[in-house]
Amino acid sequence: MGRLFARLWVKTRGCAVKGYVMKHRQFLPALVCGGVFALAGCEGDGGPLEPAKPIAPPAGATILADDVTPQFILAECHGRHGQVNEAALAMYVDCWVSERGWEGEVTWIEKTKTGTRFAIKIEDIRVPDDIFVRCEMPGEHYDLQLKGAARVRGRIKTVTYPKAAMQEGQRVYLDNVTVLHAYKPPGR
Repeated sequence: MGRLFARLWVKTRGCAVKGYVMKHRQFLPALVCGGVFALAGCEGDGGPLEPAKPIAPPAGATILADDVTPQFILAECHGRHGQVNEAALAMYVDCWVSERGWEGEVTWIEKTKTGTRFAIKIEDIRVPDDIFVRCEMPGEHYDLQLKGAARVRGRIKTVTYPKAAMQEGQRVYLDNVTVLHAYKPPGR
């Protein structure tokens, strides 16, 4: 730490900063550490992402019928004691949501280095737990906002169930998501 202080003192000799550094040198380690942590925290941000481009299912991909909803898939894949029925899940993994898409309220958004992850909540009075569709999308959709609504399509990766009823909610996970339409929340 002494060398760092000496270098800082040499570089700032003759400046107004030198007097401030000399007067408050006991805070120098905290300032250096704070600067390092601030830079480390900004590392993942990387600035704005590219706008998301629509992703079409590849040739020969299985596309679900329009009436296949997340509720239907979760009901089909629900095994005994809350576990996933792997045989039923195998029918849906790598299938693509229909061109009509699934719609719900955006409840969570997270930007990563390569894209955007978000969740939409689908309301259904017949299901006691909340139903969420977790989405991974390369790029960013600028109209996607919390408390707004989104209509999405993508490829099914897996499903999960809460450990106890009325806890975390049931989830369908999609990747290669395309936001077909995003509705801004009312009043914005």
